[in-house]
Amino acid sequence: MKATTYLFLVSVFFQATTGYGTTWTVSGLANTPGQNKTFFASEMKIRNPGTEAAEVSFSLLPVLGTSVETVTRTVVAGETLVLPNVLQELWGGGDL
Repeated sequence: MKATTYLFLVSVFFQATTGYGTTWTVSGLANTPGQNKTFFASEMKIRNPGTEAAEVSFSLLPVLGTSVETVTRTVVAGETLVLPNVLQELWGGGDL
């Protein structure tokens, strides 16, 4: 069985309603089966320690192929957005 590895760059833009913005780049994510019935998935957690809701934009930049649509989520003040399998949660899978 040949496993295919995908490398994705995800740009995460975090902007609170105050207008302050920060950009982070995640250099690799997985959503793929491995050998011996293993499965690799990347989890992402975004914490909003502020007092106002924050809008977070996710941009997927595949190494090969075309980009996909930017996805936006709102993180309530004082809450944590948990994405147990970020590729599945935001874009429906890893075969993008």
